[in-house]
Amino acid sequence: MGYARKMPENMEGLQIVGKKFYKADEGAVLYSMGLHTFERIAMEAGAKLKIGKSVLYNVEKVDEYLEHFYVEE
Repeated sequence: MGYARKMPENMEGLQIVGKKFYKADEGAVLYSMGLHTFERIAMEAGAKLKIGKSVLYNVEKVDEYLEHFYVEE
């Protein structure tokens, strides 16, 4: 059984512009979605990068993946 992660309480100082790799909580804020949803989408996009115990997500790959979900009405 997993554990629930908490979003950081103070995201005001978060610099989210101009980076290619983000931590999960930063990516969730960047895409305005929940943490677990962001992690799932990033995994499906093949955007997860693990270095030692650190995990980063390539938002360029996430962007490319999300482009496939446009809905035409």
